[in-house]
Amino acid sequence: MGLLKTGNVYTLGLYAMIWVLCLLVSLKGMLVQSNEKPNFGLFCPPDLYYPSEEMFCIHTSGDLGKFSRLLVNLETSGGTITLYTSFRNMPAALHCQYFQVPEPSEHTEKVQIKVQGIDAAGDKVQFASKSLTVRKKSVGTFIQSDKSIYKPGQTSEL
Repeated sequence: MGLLKTGNVYTLGLYAMIWVLCLLVSLKGMLVQSNEKPNFGLFCPPDLYYPSEEMFCIHTSGDLGKFSRLLVNLETSGGTITLYTSFRNMPAALHCQYFQVPEPSEHTEKVQIKVQGIDAAGDKVQFASKSLTVRKKSVGTFIQSDKSIYKPGQTSEL
């Protein structure tokens, strides 16, 4: 199994997340079906770090019902960022996309990722919302020497 690289961090958990999403979508008979809202699955990590890129995945059934578009928005104190738009009659698909993590207003900020539909009148209907935490990356230095304990007068090699 390959590894996905995000910056300098290798993420194996994303593959597991995608497989779980595929498994859930394959169990269509078990999912609640409704004419009022389309079927979809959305996966995004709960903690986001600024500055970096992060990935979310959404699977749509293709049929949006009475809605012309399906939107995935990230709502922050600085405004709303549209991450994804699915249009009526698009084929069912798993779509994964990278996005830039927005800068938090403080060291940490709670943001909302929302899935919304746009109906024929242009009104937004919210289907799901999840709270995420955006954190600023902290910078630190780790120094390791060749010994754990030194006696007075000994020198260290780094």
